[in-house]
Amino acid sequence: MDINHSLSPYKNTVSSGWKRIIPFANFNMEENHTFDMTHFEGLWLKQYLSTITPEYHALSHQLTKITQSINPLTFNFYSLALWTSPDRYTQLHTLCQYSELLNSSIRFYLDENKGDNINLWLLSNEPVAKHSTESLSLLALHFAFLLSVFKQTWGHKAIKGDVFLPSLTNARIEQQLFDNLMASSALNLKCHYGYPLIRLTFSKKSLTAPLTEADPIINQNSLWQLQRQLENFHQHNVITQVYRVLDSLSDLEIASGNHVASLMDISFRTLNRRLACLSTSYRGVLENYKLEKALSLLDDPELALTDIALKLGFSDLSTFSRAFKRWTGVCPSLLVNRNQSLDTHVISHWELT
Repeated sequence: MDINHSLSPYKNTVSSGWKRIIPFANFNMEENHTFDMTHFEGLWLKQYLSTITPEYHALSHQLTKITQSINPLTFNFYSLALWTSPDRYTQLHTLCQYSELLNSSIRFYLDENKGDNINLWLLSNEPVAKHSTESLSLLALHFAFLLSVFKQTWGHKAIKGDVFLPSLTNARIEQQLFDNLMASSALNLKCHYGYPLIRLTFSKKSLTAPLTEADPIINQNSLWQLQRQLENFHQHNVITQVYRVLDSLSDLEIASGNHVASLMDISFRTLNRRLACLSTSYRGVLENYKLEKALSLLDDPELALTDIALKLGFSDLSTFSRAFKRWTGVCPSLLVNRNQSLDTHVISHWELT
């Protein structure tokens, strides 16, 4: 049996809608039949981005050009559900719940803390500390996708919020990249640099506004179709399977690779082999899982850092702090202080320390 064929369900996939808006003539892309013809292998996307990343001005121009052509039908039921959502709040939930159908290596994660704000994170399969230039470009593409959707469905004058952007390799060049994307979008969002992850913060009150193209019948039908696609996708997606096992564990201290693999009825070697097809490993998946949990828990003012460390399976606070800094580049206490500052003013501007 051809090993590449047998492992095809475990490869990174991206929505076939990208084919409609990205010039891909120089790349050999075969349809991936695994997910009802709605997805195909995503390696070409990084290959395409790598051809223009040496010049960030060219990259921002190209990304803007690509995302400006996005419309309600570009990504089939996914984009149609976003356009026809009843309000901004529901749209963000749809955006995140089905983001794996857009690109299996990028996730939109919605964090509703107990304050007056809601946070939208852009997360990658790759650990933050190991982001490559191509990975940053892939994140920038999805950031540009968000800006385009918001501009077309929210209206740029009505948007107020903060955007926190990373500086991973070359701060000056990366700032130029995101500055160009923001300038092209003409959205009323305040940018702040030097943060470990891409995050957009909006006041909850601003998300109650209805969308101009809301259509309950089309939206419900689109969501029904998306749910079917997502269930089919999850049957094959090994990262989702690992997340489900981790969610079922009473204590993350026992989340060793061998134990998780045994609960999945496979060997640890097989698990890592399947994850390698997704450009990650069990350690990388576990770190991203803990990172997502940490980001949510850090927004809970009732939880002490020590409690968070224990919930995530760390023996003590110092071990958790070292791991969190390795993942993100900052200490968890710094994010706690910034989150508290942000909750004090609905739209505040964090000062870098």
